[in-house]
Amino acid sequence: MAEYFTFQFNPAFLLLIAYIYFKGLNLMSKDHCLIVRAAGRQLDLLRGEAARIANGSKLGWWTDRAVIGTRFCFEDAKAKEAFALTCDNFGVPCSDG
Repeated sequence: MAEYFTFQFNPAFLLLIAYIYFKGLNLMSKDHCLIVRAAGRQLDLLRGEAARIANGSKLGWWTDRAVIGTRFCFEDAKAKEAFALTCDNFGVPCSDG
């Protein structure tokens, strides 16, 4: 049964994966990002709003940890602006990042 679960990977592929994981090679653009200082339920609420904004525009979005706060990135400047307005409405500080 063990023969079904044996995989052989190219060592160069494993090195590439390790480099991406440990070095943090970022393949996504950070052109349309905001750094938000929120935690807990407030951060969960903002994630939901970011998902609604991105789905309404049929765009992608993602979050990433920043030095202070959470980075919300969008594929479009309009989605970023809409999210900035949402943060202002909730009273959450945000800055370009």
